Amino acid sequence: MTALTQTQLEAKLGAVDLVEWQKDMADSARLRADYLVYTALVSQLTDNAPASIVLDNSLIGVPVWAYSDVGFYTLTLVGGFPMGKTWIEFPRACLNGGDQAVTITIIQNTANTLEFYVLDGSSNPAELNVNDFPLEIRVYP
Repeated sequence: MTALTQTQLEAKLGAVDLVEWQKDMADSARLRADYLVYTALVSQLTDNAPASIVLDNSLIGVPVWAYSDVGFYTLTLVGGFPMGKTWIEFPRACLNGGDQAVTITIIQNTANTLEFYVLDGSSNPAELNVNDFPLEIRVYP
């Protein structure tokens, strides 16, 4: 099956505004979902805490990023990430801004905080140093 171009999709949908259609689809998916979700595009440059462009957030509050050390970041929301009920989707590896291959590991030790560790190919801590890194966190009842 071949992917449709935007022009082909618009032709099939008629005069539908694609952005509005996508929002409607996301809203209807959220109504069907039996979980809370945080979906964001994460950016982190130099030695600062990551920042997020939040695409969707139905969690109990707004998670807060912190920079702990080179290659170590935390995302905190008190009570927001219940143990055994939190599912996280993200790319496990990427090229950072210096075209350096890095791997990302997320560890959850409490219901409050997710720890993000970034390592280079030699297993040394490295800055994430990316723009628009996709992250989705689901919290099930």
